This record gives sequence, structure tokens and C-alpha cells, in this order.
Amino acid sequence: MYDIGIYNKRQVPYPDRIVEMENYGWLEYTEKRVSRIFRPNICEVIRKQGFELNFYMITKKITHMSRSQNKARISYNRMSRWYDFFAGSSEHKFMNLGISLLRPRPGDRILEIGCGTGHGLISLARMVSNSGLVNGLDISERMLSRSKDLILKSEYPNSIHLQIGDGCHLPYASNLFTAIFLCFTLELFDTPDIPLVLGECWRVLNQKGRIIIVCLEKLDSTPVKIYEWFHRTMPSFIDCRPINVQIYLSQASFEITDSSSKSIWGLPVELVSAKKLIL
Repeated sequence: MYDIGIYNKRQVPYPDRIVEMENYGWLEYTEKRVSRIFRPNICEVIRKQGFELNFYMITKKITHMSRSQNKARISYNRMSRWYDFFAGSSEHKFMNLGISLLRPRPGDRILEIGCGTGHGLISLARMVSNSGLVNGLDISERMLSRSKDLILKSEYPNSIHLQIGDGCHLPYASNLFTAIFLCFTLELFDTPDIPLVLGECWRVLNQKGRIIIVCLEKLDSTPVKIYEWFHRTMPSFIDCRPINVQIYLSQASFEITDSSSKSIWGLPVELVSAKKLIL
């Protein structure tokens, strides 16, 4: 059951009684009644059924991030030296799958949010060639330092620009990028911040811009519930948590163009491609 939603741009509990659903414009949906392919476009489904759209989004309840951005920065600064050793081998597989879904082209200008130690930046720079440009953004200065070291040893030191910053407030001009890539990054933001991040992504993408997101997928499964318990118990160590990325993208004026599901450590991972919708 979708038990938490956004009503008039404000997160509120799902109404308990039928009369409340009718009074406030809510509709009841379950996973059986709404097939997977329609969930990202749930607002459009409701419009086609003739209901007045009084709410912004319906989503399964996801856990909040109790860690502040400053604590996240400190945490990633501390682990930067060992990050590739502990997480690199497992994440690189999905990073490469996401980049393949992005299909970078020569001349593209691509932004990677949460670029970490820079391996994705190198792969992107190789594909956009000398006519393109790759920008890497991260909140951790030591992660960016690791990226810089890797870039200077590569063949693309002039094709990659690094920037320290926050995904909620991208330090770039509007309509600047042809594509944006996030790999195990969006689920690090607190629930109220995810729409802000995607809104900023929409702003800095050009009219034909596209976005690729690789993230843990929110499913009603035992492995996910166990993982979420560890996340709530040890948020400093288990910092990612599963999210409903397709619904967030649709709410942020993106159109889903492709999606697939994989698995990491027994947890569902979703790879989603979307394009910017012009309002």
C-alpha cells in the first residue's frame, strides 16, 4: 500500500478512511492494482480516469536520513582513502551499466553528481572525446582529491572539471548539460531533499537533456526490510536506503524512457533513464 504521499506539495500521512480519500482527492492503489509500468506515471493514469488531481505524488514510505550533510561530508572524507577497496569493486559494475544506459556521445556535456573517486568521470570522458566535457560534483573534498589524482594520471586531464558542492544547489547555469549521471547517490539525500535535487537536475539540463540514475530500489521484500532496519540502527555506516526513483522522476517533470532491475548483495538495484519534459 502507498501509505505516505505529497499533498499540495507537503508530505502527509495516507488517509485512513474512504471519506478522507474522497474529500482530499486521494485514491487507493496497491501493487496488484497498479502494474509496475504504470507506477511512474500514476498522475497521468489518474487524470485519464477523470479524477481531479489534487495531490502531487504517491509513494511508498521510505526511511529518512538522520545524518546531516556536514556529517556526510566528514564521513566520506574519512573513508576516501579506502573507499575503492571496500565499495569500488561492487559499485563499478553498476556504474558501467549506468554509463552504458546513458550512451554518452562525442560532444556531450555531462555532469556526474556524487562522482566520488572519479572512475565514472574517466569512463565518461573517454566517450565524449575531446569535443565534449565532463563535470564532477561531490560534497567531500577528499573524495575530489582522489578524483583529481586519478584524472591527472589519465588521458583526459583537460576534459574533466571538478567542483565541490551540494546536489540541492547545483553551482551551474541553467540549460548547460546534455546529460546527468547519478550512481548510488540520490538515495543519500534526505526524503524532502530528493525533489530539490531532481529539480536542480531539470534546471541545468538543456531541452533535450537526459538523466540516468542507479539506486537501491524500494520493494516490499524481506532483504529490503532487513537492510532498512540496519540503516535506521546504524545510519553512519549504512548510509544508502532504497527509494522510489521512478515516481520521484515523474513528479519532477521527467519522462521515463528505460528501466531495469539488478541485484547487489541480495538487494534490488534499479537503473532508470529519463528525459527532461518541457513545461
